[in-house]
Amino acid sequence: MRAGLRISHREKSPMSDGFVLFAFFAAGAAAAYFGAFRAPAFSEPRLFFCGLMSCVLLFSPSGVGSLMLPPCALLLGSFSEQSAMLWMENLLSERRLELFGLLPSLVLVPLFFLSAAHGMAASAAVQRALQRCSPTARAVYRRELSLVFLLVFITLAAIFAIY
Repeated sequence: MRAGLRISHREKSPMSDGFVLFAFFAAGAAAAYFGAFRAPAFSEPRLFFCGLMSCVLLFSPSGVGSLMLPPCALLLGSFSEQSAMLWMENLLSERRLELFGLLPSLVLVPLFFLSAAHGMAASAAVQRALQRCSPTARAVYRRELSLVFLLVFITLAAIFAIY
């Protein structure tokens, strides 16, 4: 009798993907704060966020998503820091508090983290499915990828509602 090889989606710590994304986000924010790195200044932030979400959709179903999504978090950290600095400059110069300037970051950054973390989990499931050919890895891949599509759809709806 042959014992089947089963894997669990909990093999990899679920916090590790989020931690990696947060570390890259914090590094991007620190680099923008200290002036070492600047994200491209878009006249339309909608393009930046849509580009990030398209990267999540592009890299999540592939095996390289675990390597390509953290640099996206680095760009988002730099972009968020630059927008926060612009918001503070406006606050100090005009002496008026505009909460609408922070609304995109308050909504879109957590949605990016959720979709990118599930995208990294889907990418890891692809790698496990290719290495072991297990049905469990394929089921994890389908579940994580469906969550990625749902979260990206919600994020795109929020992008177009906010901007």
